[in-house]
Amino acid sequence: MLYYDGPDPHPTSGSLGRRLASCSTLACDVETVSLKDRTLLGIGIATSPDEAFYVTVDDPEFTTLAHAFLTNPYTLILHNAHFDLPLIQATIGGPPAFAYNVIDTLIAAQLIGLRPDLASLCLDLFGYLKPPITDLIGKGKNQKTMAEVPVQDVAERCCLDARMTYQVWEHIKPNVPKAALELELQVLPILIEVEKRGILVDQDRLALEIKKAETQVAFYEALAAREDVNPRSPKQVAAKLKERGHTLTYNYQTGNPVTNDDALRMYHWDDPLSHIILFARKCSHTLSWFEAIRDKHLQADGRIHANFHQTITDSGRVASSKPNMQNAEEPHRVVFVASPGNEAYSADFSQIEYRVLAWASGDSKLQQVYANPLGDIHTDTALRLNVPRRIAKNVNFSLLYGGDEHTMYTRYNIPLDQGKALLLDHRMTYRELWGWVDEQKEGVRRKGYIETLMGRRRYFPHAQSDWGKEAAKALREAINHPIQGSAAEIQKKAMVAWAKHPQTNNIHDDTWFDKPLGEVIGEPGALAPFDAPLKRKRGANFGEIYDA
Repeated sequence: MLYYDGPDPHPTSGSLGRRLASCSTLACDVETVSLKDRTLLGIGIATSPDEAFYVTVDDPEFTTLAHAFLTNPYTLILHNAHFDLPLIQATIGGPPAFAYNVIDTLIAAQLIGLRPDLASLCLDLFGYLKPPITDLIGKGKNQKTMAEVPVQDVAERCCLDARMTYQVWEHIKPNVPKAALELELQVLPILIEVEKRGILVDQDRLALEIKKAETQVAFYEALAAREDVNPRSPKQVAAKLKERGHTLTYNYQTGNPVTNDDALRMYHWDDPLSHIILFARKCSHTLSWFEAIRDKHLQADGRIHANFHQTITDSGRVASSKPNMQNAEEPHRVVFVASPGNEAYSADFSQIEYRVLAWASGDSKLQQVYANPLGDIHTDTALRLNVPRRIAKNVNFSLLYGGDEHTMYTRYNIPLDQGKALLLDHRMTYRELWGWVDEQKEGVRRKGYIETLMGRRRYFPHAQSDWGKEAAKALREAINHPIQGSAAEIQKKAMVAWAKHPQTNNIHDDTWFDKPLGEVIGEPGALAPFDAPLKRKRGANFGEIYDA
């Protein structure tokens, strides 16, 4: 079927070909059977903001469309190119990397702080209430696939989406930071390739780790059972703590007692039962992680193929799902290995967020720390508090984002007087840093938004609120954005510099490679207006990995 949606009252069979020949820019939308079944049904092509065609894959005109795509270097405007582009390429063919200039309005809209889904953009920019997809396919048990919807209805919706995508881009284009968008669009094909490549799983090691975690869970739950308590039951934990003489705290909204990990550490740490419950929960979490890899995510090729996302986090950090690899703690990573003949290799930026902070704030004392090749603010804090470095790192960030001595006591069991002294010392030592923090807060109160190094914007309307609690929360998040967001941009620049190497995962500041032995991962070049050193590691798996 060929469907036309536009101003021409008398479209002919040759209209699509003529319009494709006269255009240099197209907005596209694809229709698939469902989000899970990505069998392509048709493609919507907007040749202008007011004109669109829909072509089903079985229509003869689809050949015209395919020929035009393969012979013309169009600028393609897509909304969620991560989903659409691989489908277009797989159906039409052509070279592995399209020669098109791709624009993604989903990414572009988020860069300037807009709600990026197409329905919200239509409403926020044009006041147009876009009909929800459920109007076509329904909800719940009776939900249909797009293949079961009348083709005319599918065509109308697809053309609408293509035209609105074109209109959105025309509207927001002047405000989108060019360099930031170019970087995101360079990262896009890399993440698509990372998904396809996947990460090999050592299934024997996975079975061993599951067995070990099962044993640990059984051990700690048996200890808890001696006290007649199930660690998985907040109600039983609360009742047992009360029975043992503890004063409970309560959630002011639900009225239920609070027995989460933070509460056990802060209010009940002197009771050995709290330690047993915490260990049981941690081991249970580890077991659930490994079981999910085995039962949900491991595919026939022996790999997991996580989904990677560029627009889920407001800061621009790459996120992943199915599974969430950002949650892969070091003990969990031992099951992920390199391909036969290759090695697991990691390139991790050293303290990148605090380096961003040192540069942005111009704090001379903090810059002196990082002028020393061995400089490490987290190790310094660890020595002062007599705690492991990983806890010191969390303390430093919690202070920066609004934490205080009570935060340190709640989360890390650091005595209140010691935490208060550290906070005071931190403010006295890094005066310029804290002056910058105050300036950023004032700027957010005045403008309502804050930006990263490359101009990624995030709005904080509550920062201007009279409601103290909401305003304080917004200001804490606002300080996080330029630091974490700028670090994410540096990480993405490195991914682009390493595009020719086999990347398999991205966890915050860390890029994983499944690379041949002897292959050199070179320096990524100047990525920032300050020194950004890398820690390189290699090993047989990504959990047991050592300095390269």
